[in-house]
Amino acid sequence: MPQAQQIIFVLWGTYCYENVATTFVAEMRSAGLLLKVVGLGGRPLCGLYGLALVPDLTLGQALPLARQARCIVIPCDAQTFRRFHNDPRLKAFLTDAEANHAHFVLQDELMIDEIQKIRPDPKRTAEGNSKIVSSISTSIYPTGPALIPFAQSLAQSLLTE
Repeated sequence: MPQAQQIIFVLWGTYCYENVATTFVAEMRSAGLLLKVVGLGGRPLCGLYGLALVPDLTLGQALPLARQARCIVIPCDAQTFRRFHNDPRLKAFLTDAEANHAHFVLQDELMIDEIQKIRPDPKRTAEGNSKIVSSISTSIYPTGPALIPFAQSLAQSLLTE
């Protein structure tokens, strides 16, 4: 049985960073990678500066594809991401993506903590307390002019894996 094609997902919602989302979409697609923009929430989905992007999929449509996730780009800060925490589909999506060993591309270290908060954690410390042992693969994207070469480099590394 042939293996399903792996997908790069860019999560998109109100007040996300347009420049980050569009840079990753353009660079990944121009490299020939399969990328889907996933809408978080209802309409309209305008970024921080008012640019509206039309998602390829709703979160509900993307959920069955999460186990095909190769990379998840989250183009927002931790405060914006917290607004999406209440959606149980997001928790399921991220859990399934992580089960596929998806790589997460985030704005900063605070975003790792936000992802840890909403996903169930299969790995706890030996003491059994609630401290989470991080198991997700991440990279932090740069801001400004360094973003384009970073996205190009990531696209090339995903092509060669």
